[in-house]
Order: sequence, then structure tokens, then C-alpha cells
Amino acid sequence: MTSESLDLTRPRTFASIGKKAPYTVRISPRALLTMDAHAHCCTNEVIGYLGGMWDDENKELIVARAFPAKSISDAGTSCEMDPESEVAIKEAMEELGLCVVAWYHSHPIFKPIPSSKDIDNHNNIENLFSDENPVFATIVSPYDISLEAPTSAVNHFCLGKNVSKAGDGQMPMVVESTEMSWADCANVKPAGQAAMLGPPSIEELAEELAAVSDMYVSHPRRARLLEMWRPFCNLDVASKSTSGPPLTKLGKMRRSLAARLPDAEDAKAANLDAKYGDEVLETMFAHMQKTWKEDLGYA
Repeated sequence: MTSESLDLTRPRTFASIGKKAPYTVRISPRALLTMDAHAHCCTNEVIGYLGGMWDDENKELIVARAFPAKSISDAGTSCEMDPESEVAIKEAMEELGLCVVAWYHSHPIFKPIPSSKDIDNHNNIENLFSDENPVFATIVSPYDISLEAPTSAVNHFCLGKNVSKAGDGQMPMVVESTEMSWADCANVKPAGQAAMLGPPSIEELAEELAAVSDMYVSHPRRARLLEMWRPFCNLDVASKSTSGPPLTKLGKMRRSLAARLPDAEDAKAANLDAKYGDEVLETMFAHMQKTWKEDLGYA
């Protein structure tokens, strides 16, 4: 599976072609957090799978976890999943009782709009995995300087071939998703879902994120986190005005990941320590400072 063309096609909504979306998607904050961390670690495109569950009765995909993969491509605008990494991910998913519900990759410095190669890739992925459940695609954009805020942009798409007979089977279609809160995940009732969606311990989550960063310790296109991302924090697109201090890539990454972690109110509702998010980030970045051998300002 590769991704290499910059010929972008903006997805259409199902409503725009008079159709109802074939399924709904709920995605856990843990999956978003891990994907986002992965995308920030490298200036090349990164790639991975999303594992989850398919509720056939309600036609709903529930995304529980992200599984970052190694890439065997060194090109900045392409990614190809390492076959050994792919096998290991599928085995890990099977052990957890999860299925492939999506694949993801990053557009490091441009918008999360699918390229023609992304569309071809997703067509192949659907053919491989969609016998039992639908499969969609996710694009994460970490370092696009046109972002309104430091939080990375994340978009999802599928192909219209499942709903249209008008010859537009390769048209990417918007997949609308609901981002679950940490409290939502902590209070899930079905036992199978609760086991996969329940918030992990601080140590477990920090270890998961550290493992992602370890993939890029010696990578030639590892993100240089102390470099400037942009000379402001926020961008008002309508007025074309900016606000906030300059941000390094480290500052940008920290703010984006913090937005995926529980604030004090959400932590309380999820029965988590009020400093859960801060401690996860402190532990992860301290680990990165040690293994990446860069002074990131952590003790």
C-alpha cells in the first residue's frame, strides 16, 4: 500500500448526492491521540491501521485503537507499509479481538484531502477488508501552516462505490465521525466495548506513545521538534488575522496532543486523576528527550 500523488480531490457529502451515509463512526480519544502523535514524529508521511468493532445491527463502526506501522518509503510525499509491521499489527488486533476498520496516513504539511493515490489505495483496502465490515480512510495533517489552531486536522473518507450507480465509484465521500470523550469511553456499557475503550493507566498510555516515538529515533526524516512551526499560534481564516505566540514544532505537538487528552472536567467524569493528561505528556516527552537526544526542556 502506497501514497504518493498530490493530485487532491475534495470529498463530497452523501447528502450532496441524495444518499444516506451507509454507516456511522465513533472514534475514541486514545486512537486520535496515538495517530496524532505518530503524525508529528516524522516529516515523511506515516501510515497505520485503526482497529475497532462493527455493530451490524446499528450500522456503526467503533474505533478503539490506532496501530502505527513502519514505512519502507523514504519519499516525503509517499508511504508504504512495511510488510512485517503489517503482519504484527494484524496479529495484535486479533489478540485483542479487534478488526481493521480503517487505515490512516498523514499529509505532513498540506491539507487532509485525499490524493488520487490515496483513493486507489483505499479502493484496494476496501477490497481486502470489507467482506465482514466497512472500512474507511483517515488523513492526519500535523504541520500544515494554514491550520486555524495547533490541533492537527483529521478527516475521514470512503468511496462512493457502495452507494452510487452513477459511475462515480471512485469519488471520495465524507465519513462523518463522532469523537468520543474520555468519559464516554469510561462509561461504555457493553462488556466487549468497555474492555477496548476504557481509559488505560497513565503508564500504559505513556508507554504506547513512547513506542511510537521510538520508531523514529534514527529516522533520517525525524521531525526536528525545536524548529519553528509558524510565527503565531492561531489563525482567523475569515479575517486573515493571527494571534498568540510563535510555536516550535514541539509546542505545536504538545498543544495538539493536549487537546486529545482529558481536561479536568472530563477526567473527573471518567474517574481519572485530574493531572492524567499532563502526566501522560510529561512522561512521553521526557522519554523522547532521552531517546531522541534533544533538549526538549523536560527533566
